[in-house]
Amino acid sequence: MGSEMCIRDRDTQLYLDIQYNEWDTLNGVRRITAIVRNVTAEVGAVGELAVIKQRYDMALAGSQIGVFELDLTTGKSVTSDTWRKIMNIGPDEEDTQGIFMDRIHPDDLPRLFEADRRCIDGKAERSLTEYRMKFGDTWRWMRSDAVITERLEDGTAIRMVGTQSDVTALHHSRNALEESEKRFRTVLEAAPVGMAILDRNGNFTSVNASMVDLTGYSDAEMLNGFSLARVLPKEDIENIRKAITALIKARVHEIYRAEHRVLRKDGGERWGLFNITWTYDKNAGAYVYIAQVNDITDQKKLDQIKSEFVSTVSHELRTPLTSIKGALGLINMSAKDKLPASALRLIEIARTNAVRSYSPEQAGHRPARGNCLCQSGPGPDDAGACQLDFKRLQVFV
Repeated sequence: MGSEMCIRDRDTQLYLDIQYNEWDTLNGVRRITAIVRNVTAEVGAVGELAVIKQRYDMALAGSQIGVFELDLTTGKSVTSDTWRKIMNIGPDEEDTQGIFMDRIHPDDLPRLFEADRRCIDGKAERSLTEYRMKFGDTWRWMRSDAVITERLEDGTAIRMVGTQSDVTALHHSRNALEESEKRFRTVLEAAPVGMAILDRNGNFTSVNASMVDLTGYSDAEMLNGFSLARVLPKEDIENIRKAITALIKARVHEIYRAEHRVLRKDGGERWGLFNITWTYDKNAGAYVYIAQVNDITDQKKLDQIKSEFVSTVSHELRTPLTSIKGALGLINMSAKDKLPASALRLIEIARTNAVRSYSPEQAGHRPARGNCLCQSGPGPDDAGACQLDFKRLQVFV
């Protein structure tokens, strides 16, 4: 016979395992033989295991992870309460494995069988699969992760233990992320301006066709450790680095915008208007930079042509204006006493306008409001007030 006994005092608690046997001596005296064993440590370990199991079960229930154990020899499975809750199977259902197999989408069964078979045959360490399961009129995505826990001496698998979780929300989020990335890639490739993504070291991780055309390098070259410093002057790279670093440190999410020369593979140069923004990649733990580059080479050429045209016209006009200004001054000085006041007024207006056209700054005032030589007064009301005498004049110089 046997029993367990708990002995307590003020500070300690002792568990004893008592095994005893009653017997009679030859004289008919009743005797008891007892074996007492201290099992306090064993009882404590069992209690700790029970607490750990309870916490583990609570953690699995809180994370909505179901646990199953499958006997591969009989095809029967033992499941946790959380597994039944996820599968919406009552506690009285016994054939959980049969119900499980009947609800898997037919298109996903081959994938599940293949993963399990590779794990059972020892070709894979674990069977990890995602599949659809029917819940009423809807399908939900499940994920199973199982391993073989027991094999016979000949290697035959006889027991599989695994977990199952509902990953429908995760699957939908993943699909939405893939679709968003696909749209971004489509926009990137189809954009009429050069677009590129760079890592924290300034290396290209993605480029579109317009960026390839702008630089003259192939996309294979630009995605093989190719740095932005290879297509921009060294001083420009340093300026970009300082400007963006300052903006990041100031936590000002502005777009860096500036014009820079682009050094092409063929040795030529083009001009680009760079728009650079950045975002923090939590997975990589670093910033990612997105660059948009507008090819403004033609615009730069037009600006240069316009500037040269204005400079040429200005130079060509200065020579005749100098002669006209000198001639008018000579007439004013030599024939001042021989001309009527109206003629002298016209000569003075012409000379003043010549000075203004030649160099408005040297004239000491703003350009004239109009080109009318008849404007005799300082205000617009005096325009046309000058009376001209169109009789023939003889000017002797």
